[in-house]
Amino acid sequence: MKRKFLSLILTAAFTTSLVIMPAISTSATEKKTNSISALSEYENNYISNDFVKLWLSEDGEFAITATGGDPVNSNDNNKDLLFGYTNSEVLKFGSKSMEAFDSSWSDTSFEENHVKSTYNSTNGIKVLRELSLVKGLNSSYTDSISMKYTFVNNSSESKTFSFQTMLDTMLGSNDHTPFNVPGIGGFSTQKELNGNQVPNYWFAYDNLENPTIVSKYNFSNSSKPNKVQFTNWGSFTAGYDWDDNVDEDLSNGDSCVIMFWEDITLAPGESKTIDSSYGVSSLNTQISSDISVSVLNNDTIAANEDGTYPTYETTATVKNSGDISLNDVTSTIEIPEEYRDLLSIVGDATHNIGTLAPDQSANSDIQLKVAEGNYYDDINAYFNVIVNSDSTETKTVRQNVTIKANAERNITASLAGGENVSINPNEDNEYNPYKVDVTINNISEEDPDFNNEPNVHVDLEIPEEFKDDLTLLPLPVMGEEGEAEEDSPNHFITVAPGYGAGDGWNLAIKPSYEDRVITYNVKVTYGNEAPIVLTQTLNIKGLTPPPTPEIPEAPETPTTPEVKPSEPVKTGDPSNIAGLLIASMTSLGGVVALRKKYRPKH
Repeated sequence: MKRKFLSLILTAAFTTSLVIMPAISTSATEKKTNSISALSEYENNYISNDFVKLWLSEDGEFAITATGGDPVNSNDNNKDLLFGYTNSEVLKFGSKSMEAFDSSWSDTSFEENHVKSTYNSTNGIKVLRELSLVKGLNSSYTDSISMKYTFVNNSSESKTFSFQTMLDTMLGSNDHTPFNVPGIGGFSTQKELNGNQVPNYWFAYDNLENPTIVSKYNFSNSSKPNKVQFTNWGSFTAGYDWDDNVDEDLSNGDSCVIMFWEDITLAPGESKTIDSSYGVSSLNTQISSDISVSVLNNDTIAANEDGTYPTYETTATVKNSGDISLNDVTSTIEIPEEYRDLLSIVGDATHNIGTLAPDQSANSDIQLKVAEGNYYDDINAYFNVIVNSDSTETKTVRQNVTIKANAERNITASLAGGENVSINPNEDNEYNPYKVDVTINNISEEDPDFNNEPNVHVDLEIPEEFKDDLTLLPLPVMGEEGEAEEDSPNHFITVAPGYGAGDGWNLAIKPSYEDRVITYNVKVTYGNEAPIVLTQTLNIKGLTPPPTPEIPEAPETPTTPEVKPSEPVKTGDPSNIAGLLIASMTSLGGVVALRKKYRPKH
């Protein structure tokens, strides 16, 4: 539990300047309890969005919580990122004189996405602090709080000072937050980083095994601190010992992060700004019983102000989640072939991790470069992190990344009807000609090369498999005596700067009784800019088939008497006609024969 920096004491030992220190008499438990109570006291002093929320006390101290958190992670809603109003900012002048800002912020003003406060140092340095909702580095969402400090020398002489800020980390309900630092890995012990050891970011979670909330802190490249300490909150609050050394054998316990910007020199009237951000993030993971892989979900590469792209960075953490040692552990970055002209790997593609004992983890730091060029549209790409060892199956984690456009077009284009159009037969059960209607706007303010001649190519592209379904019709006849001309799928038209124009084609749709889905593209090209490709899908309802003609019923066929097969003729059977006839003939022949035989002689 922690305290709220409300109790102030003036240390007489510092006679040349005001030194504000926390009262040592209040126990850490009481201080933390006070901080929890304060969150509800100032519940109306905040700025928030769907991802994070910044609370501000009346004294200017702040706390940060998640609201909806990272969209990829459904478990981090409404969880803490910092303990409460237990963070601090300190100025140091010379070797001893220190000023803590607690209870000293003034002129606080809230606006929609940011809050501004002022601190007037007794040494002539004015501090302007702006806390605002921003997109985190390599994030697609406004999921972070920017902490911007501008120091102004309002005195008449040059001033040299140092600045220290401390964040009292608490992820979810875990006040003993473990950290992860590129080049080092995950840890829950005290650690100090100096100079070039200071990373561009660090991240933390509530649980190394199966985190439910992940946070990420990003440093600005132009104002990274000289020193960062991951240490114990109670040790720090015991007296703001600027030169306190950390013991890397000790557990953090109640964790915090202290960041030092040292020996800043400003001439009279000169100013300097340091900027950083802290917010929610997520891990892209593949967990198994033998080896687990997690990739910090840095999913966006946005261009710098000059249009160039910074080096993309993220971290893959490989952990032995089994009960035996794993040997020959490697982590390899693989860029699919279709993105190799766009993305390249900085350094070696394969990181040889070596041996991981049970429960041991190691980081594999990833850096990618985006090829130089003008990108007028966002590009969705991905790369793979492939992990192997001598006794486990290959694990592959796919990390999506969007390269944000770095150039703006001077033209816009759209298709009437949008991306999907439904087409039905007309009353005559036919298809009306379909009009491809393109609208093009030249939004450039001026074009020194424009001379009122064609300057925009508009091309109709019908895929080969649909060319029988869609046929280009001749151009409309102009006037009574006009003759139809064949149209071309390739037009070259004039669109003056600041003006718009329309273009298009008429298409005949092949009759069919079948429902069809047909797609085609319109490509619009202006100067050296990458083409705008518009795709439209036609959902065509089949024609109504003609009614099936009625077939008259066939007349009844007369019944044919059954004919029995003839039996063999029996000559001696008088019941048979032929047999009777033969019998008669036989009988008669017998009489004749008798008569011939016994005829008396004359």
